[in-house]
Amino acid sequence: MAQPVTKELGAFAAGEVPPPLVVTFLDFDENPVNLSGFASLQVNIEEELSANSNPLGTGAVVLTDAPNGVLEYTWVRDDMLDIGEYTTQAWVNNGVNFFASDLYTYTVYDGPGVPPA
Repeated sequence: MAQPVTKELGAFAAGEVPPPLVVTFLDFDENPVNLSGFASLQVNIEEELSANSNPLGTGAVVLTDAPNGVLEYTWVRDDMLDIGEYTTQAWVNNGVNFFASDLYTYTVYDGPGVPPA
């Protein structure tokens, strides 16, 4: 049985907001998928032991290079506030074709002190 590709993003201190996540959609032959005309874009983020009540994945999602299948997700603070293990995945569709990205995992840990406001 085939397994999804999972990429580890690393560990982030609670309250940290990292640079945008850049995702490239590839076809079966590892060529970029032309996403021109794809208007429905979303990023889903799930906490593994869900105790998080903040909405996740609400940052900006834009196609930065549609012909080469490149999407960018701009993290928001709520994505990184609660300690835990997270999995995220980007989705695009044009009403006919629906594509899911690889899975991305990351950890939010409790750093010393209180994060800046």
